[in-house]
Amino acid sequence: MDGSASLLAIKLIGTPAIVSGATLAGRRWGPTVTGWIGGLPLASGPLTYFLAIEQSPRFAAASSAATLAALLGVSAFAVAFCRLSPRGAWPLPISVGLASYLVVAALILFVPLTAPVAFGLALVALTVGLRLLGSPGVAQAIGPVPVWDIPARAVAATVLVVGLSALASTLGARVVGLIAPFPVYAAIMGGFTHALYGPAAAIRLIRGVLVGLYGFACFYLSVALLATESVLLAFLVGTVTALTVHATSMWVIRRQGW
Repeated sequence: MDGSASLLAIKLIGTPAIVSGATLAGRRWGPTVTGWIGGLPLASGPLTYFLAIEQSPRFAAASSAATLAALLGVSAFAVAFCRLSPRGAWPLPISVGLASYLVVAALILFVPLTAPVAFGLALVALTVGLRLLGSPGVAQAIGPVPVWDIPARAVAATVLVVGLSALASTLGARVVGLIAPFPVYAAIMGGFTHALYGPAAAIRLIRGVLVGLYGFACFYLSVALLATESVLLAFLVGTVTALTVHATSMWVIRRQGW
């Protein structure tokens, strides 16, 4: 299987698997855990690896630095989504949230940042974002779930991932990097959670996403700094660091009672 076919297989198999697995985990452990799982680079990580192989390690490093900067946009999405969730049906917070992400990403496009600077700004944005999400309130009791719920989430997320990747394939490293953290999972799963369980559950999910993104940021910092030296080393260090930070963030979630 060549690189293009492998990438497509990851998108078509990995995306619905992640969304379905995160949804089932959320039903078992709550929406915060659903978002926390979505914060791992389970889909974008392999895609970045293939970029390093198909394009060049330098391309992957530059793309990873832009991905770190784009986490400012993800934080903007999260704050807009959570602030507007109690004020209307799910299309309102999703549309404004995605527009917020696109505005921030467009601004970043004109301000090149080194990986360490982008990493520092990302950590600040995630931390400030968590403080600005607001109180989720009391979540509604979860009733019977429609049989179409998981398939619909998986299909919607896969269509978005494949479509965005197709557009990104003809663009440069920085634009690809800015598109990589596009909040596909957060938007899809946040919208479904809002529609089925109400805004309080949706806010908890998005809060879990932001907590999970600390490990995501560490992964991409490792790739940005090490890929040009050794792609294998970059991804090994990134994976170990991301999993370690991710495990720590789960401790925080449990300690805070989220």
